[in-house]
Amino acid sequence: MERIHIKGDTWYLDAPRASIPFYKLGDGEVVLLDSGSEEDGDIVGHFREHGERVAAVLNTHGHLDHVHNNVPLREAFGAEIHMPKLEAAMQESLLGLKAEYNPINYRIIQQVFAHSLFSADHLIGVDQEAVTVGGAVFRIIQTPGHSVSHVSFVTPDNVCYAGDVFSSPDLLSKARILYTFCYAEDLKSKKKLARESCDCFITAHRGAFADGRELARENIRYLYERVELMLKYLDRPMSREEIYRALFIGLGLHGGSPWKESNTLNMLGALIEFLQTTRRVTTECRDGVFIYTKVPGAEAWDIESELSDL
Repeated sequence: MERIHIKGDTWYLDAPRASIPFYKLGDGEVVLLDSGSEEDGDIVGHFREHGERVAAVLNTHGHLDHVHNNVPLREAFGAEIHMPKLEAAMQESLLGLKAEYNPINYRIIQQVFAHSLFSADHLIGVDQEAVTVGGAVFRIIQTPGHSVSHVSFVTPDNVCYAGDVFSSPDLLSKARILYTFCYAEDLKSKKKLARESCDCFITAHRGAFADGRELARENIRYLYERVELMLKYLDRPMSREEIYRALFIGLGLHGGSPWKESNTLNMLGALIEFLQTTRRVTTECRDGVFIYTKVPGAEAWDIESELSDL
């Protein structure tokens, strides 16, 4: 696993599935920003090989591909876990994770998360602006939307770790759809983060980029293109299942495990909710089935206008 130097004491691990930043405190201690997924390899072994101790993990949010190695790092190094408090509460029980990933059924939650529960040592408040570890101050930027209380961190070297607020242009070019909990809030957070005067932006998926505004533009354009595609396929009153089927065909999505299938449906559901929030779709219940109808005269977004303030 290669480690990439960004600036000063800020580095990141070029892991198989993610870019995992870390900051060197000195005396062999480091602070990790997120801990990666099961597929990201032996994170504990990597730092042991370099004679380093992970003093803390600062989590942007609670999704499994960002917190999988929290418990091993705590057991190996005594690493203290810092996490947004609304996200942390859900990590403590299977029912909490059921709430986070609803409507994924409880049996799948039990199978996926049976050995992944943990309690955070330090809770990050919804208005908190910084966290200090070993004398190093990490600025906190509240960036909800991808998840319920996602945060981004800025290291003492003025390097921003965006977590999942931004994805790399390479991923955007390949991904048929990406997860967003709430499009309306996620779009606000992307614009907010773009206005930060940081020297570099690291994305979890993946890489480091100098121009945060251009990165935001590409990510915002991607989201609007997906929403517009759904609006295009909503050419008549349709049930949610009919919309899902049309998008599966239109985007070339493929079935997989029940976990992946359910996550994909959550992604598509967030698109429907954004169309409702922006009053481009109306909803009515007919004999127990919710029917979604495009509002007459509903126009697509002027994407370039949406990007004009960046």
